[in-house]
This record gives sequence, structure tokens and C-alpha cells, in this order.
Amino acid sequence: MFKITKTQTSDRKIAKTKNLGEEKTMTTLRNLWNDDQGQDLIEYTLLMAFVALASAALFIGAGKSVSTIWTTANTSLSQAASAATAGS
Repeated sequence: MFKITKTQTSDRKIAKTKNLGEEKTMTTLRNLWNDDQGQDLIEYTLLMAFVALASAALFIGAGKSVSTIWTTANTSLSQAASAATAGS
């Protein structure tokens, strides 16, 4: 007959504990994967990020237009000032 030694018994307990730890980890990961409680927050955050990027792109484009307008106005005013002083 086989005799179970103290070492074999403790090895079995360690193996069983490792399996329980792995089960807990897998259960926790499954629960996190299936949980959709924070989903709305993430969706709103992504939406806000998109709006911020779109706004930045729009402001960059509008900034170039405004710069062109100011340059044109400055040139016109300088020419008018030069013409006014030359004509006096």
C-alpha cells in the first residue's frame, strides 16, 4: 500500500491554494470584463475629447483667416496713411 507523507499533503494544499488563487483572479477579470457600470463615463469622456479636437482644428483654421484679415487691414491702413501724408 501507498503511504502519504506529510510533504505530499502540504504539496497538495499548496497546489489547491494556487488553483483557488487562479480561480479568484479569473473570476475578478471576468467580472471586470462584463461590468458596464463606468461605460457611460468613458463614452462621455471620448465625446468631450472629440469636441475638443474638433474645436482646436476649427480655431487653428479660423486663426489663419483672422491673421489674413488683419494683415490686409494693416496694409490698407498703412497705404492710406502714406497717401495722406504724401498729399499734405
